[in-house]
Amino acid sequence: MDYTDCNEQDLIAEINLRGGSEDSLYEFVQQAWSTIEGEFAFIPAWYIKAMCEHLEAQCRGDIKDLIIAMPPRTIKSTICSVMLPAWRWINNPAERFLCLSHSEDLAIEQAVRHRDVITSEWYQLRWGDKYLLKPDDNQKTKFSNTKGGYRISKGVNSKATGRGGTYLIADDMNNARESEEERKKTNLTWGSMVSTRMNNPKKDRRLVTAQRTGPDDLIDRLLNGRGGKNWVYCMLPMEFEEKRRCETIVLPSTAPLKWKDPRTQEGEVLCPIRFDKEGLDRIKDGLDSDYLISTQLQQNPFIPDGGLFKKSWFQWWKQEKPPKVLKVIVSLDTAFKRASTKEQKLKRAFSVATVWGLFLDEFGISNLILLNMWRDRVEFPDLRKIVKKISQDYRYNGTDRALKGKYIPDEIVIEAKATGEPLRDELKRVGVSTIGFNPDPYGDKIRRASIVTHIPEAGRIWVPAKGPNYTELLPFAKTFVNACATFPNEADSKDIVDTFSQAVIREIRNKDIKHPDDPVEKKTRKKKDDNIYGVDKSK
Repeated sequence: MDYTDCNEQDLIAEINLRGGSEDSLYEFVQQAWSTIEGEFAFIPAWYIKAMCEHLEAQCRGDIKDLIIAMPPRTIKSTICSVMLPAWRWINNPAERFLCLSHSEDLAIEQAVRHRDVITSEWYQLRWGDKYLLKPDDNQKTKFSNTKGGYRISKGVNSKATGRGGTYLIADDMNNARESEEERKKTNLTWGSMVSTRMNNPKKDRRLVTAQRTGPDDLIDRLLNGRGGKNWVYCMLPMEFEEKRRCETIVLPSTAPLKWKDPRTQEGEVLCPIRFDKEGLDRIKDGLDSDYLISTQLQQNPFIPDGGLFKKSWFQWWKQEKPPKVLKVIVSLDTAFKRASTKEQKLKRAFSVATVWGLFLDEFGISNLILLNMWRDRVEFPDLRKIVKKISQDYRYNGTDRALKGKYIPDEIVIEAKATGEPLRDELKRVGVSTIGFNPDPYGDKIRRASIVTHIPEAGRIWVPAKGPNYTELLPFAKTFVNACATFPNEADSKDIVDTFSQAVIREIRNKDIKHPDDPVEKKTRKKKDDNIYGVDKSK
């Protein structure tokens, strides 16, 4: 409407019609809600206002690079990928949006919802005179308007577009179920493609909205990489934590002070109407571990007391001799790569072997005890020799000291891919039998670890303490527990934990170890001789 030609009554009617939604994204979201959500009512919440106010600040130019990290189902994608572009085109229809998501399907879904808003009767009645969609450029993955604006929507693995944007939106670039390799690929996509697609790097805006998915997700890369200090990080956990209280920039509602998470009570939930105690408990029950609760709900993939595994879960064996074991399992994580310089050797990944004894406690319940661990950076010939020695005496720890008797393991489990398969072939040639473990059905290293956490949490994993006082662990046991406690935050912990999860998954699959709540199946086993570290098979 041309306000110069309207009378006072028409002006009042026009203002009432638009209801302040031109200037307030929050008002716009409330009014536009039914155009895409139908009868599902909008639930007002302070965190939605905070999100909208930060986005308004970005549109004004007060923020160039913005990260919004919040739990799933908090409508952050709806606001950032759907409502924001529709609202922005009211005042600046020339804005050009380049929108990416972890999948093509999600990218298209958000684009269609954006188009549904701007083509709705509600929107057209108020702002239909601002611009029109171009009929010859109106697709699901790309549509443009008559004022030069457009929206391009892509999945992170889609063919790269040659077009850029004035507003780059990355919505859930990381998938919570993606593998470590997929996560690296996503981060590489941002660095090699997305960051170069700004039309005017000095003025254009970048928006990343997501839930945290791990310690090496895109948000971590942005905050801790080059230019990390330039990002404004609006992080809102499901339950308030005073020590991690979010503080961003000065906003109109908080001037002259910076905006802060307004909650004051420890554990106060983001939106009690939507996430009451019963509802929140159901969400937590659906997650595999405390680590996933901390990561996805609390936006904190770094847990101070141990990430996926807590130190207190591991039971200390405080006797001179280990228990009588039913069988001994060697679990191997292999890595070798030829290195010509000292620097390359230091960067080479570790190979690890952990040795586990399966035993029954006084109640007849299966447990695992860590009997030994070897870990070193070696090339293939040395790795082959070492594993052969371990196959002859599982107490071998890398030294050539004489050992009393040969303690032969019952099983040697090696990951059946990459470096593991050539090693298995070589060992077979020298008469060493191994078992291949295919990790693919169980996901990446973090996923595999998460699905065995209930076993140590139930007190089924033991580590040997050092006598005579048993006030500390044996050195290899201490290294193992520390690796579990820092996993997956520390890269060097991953190989150790991988051998652990590999061994436990195999024993779970064989029904040799269970959670206390699982039904008991009676099994008869042939007893073996008790000895210092399991079974002496040399007799």
